Amino acid sequence: MFIEHGYLHLTGRLDGMINSGSFHVYPDEVREAILGLPGVSAALVVGEPDPAWGEAVVACVVSTDPKIADTLREALRDRLAAYKIPTVVHRVESLPDAEPG
Repeated sequence: MFIEHGYLHLTGRLDGMINSGSFHVYPDEVREAILGLPGVSAALVVGEPDPAWGEAVVACVVSTDPKIADTLREALRDRLAAYKIPTVVHRVESLPDAEPG
């Protein structure tokens, strides 16, 4: 996944889990925690290749809060284990509506 010129580019997953270090992270669990935050209307959580961890947890978030990319990690500390908190957060205007599969 990467964002270039305002476009979100996604590639497929082989399974529904992010392998970050020795931890397994389920994107839907992280997404649900993000959706529970004030001002968040949509979220997407994916794994992105990371040389040290195998995959990093990355979130794209639609929010009325212009500083969500800066505040999301702290806001999730009481909701998720530290290894599940996204290391990278992108605030986006919208996410595509698509059914998984």
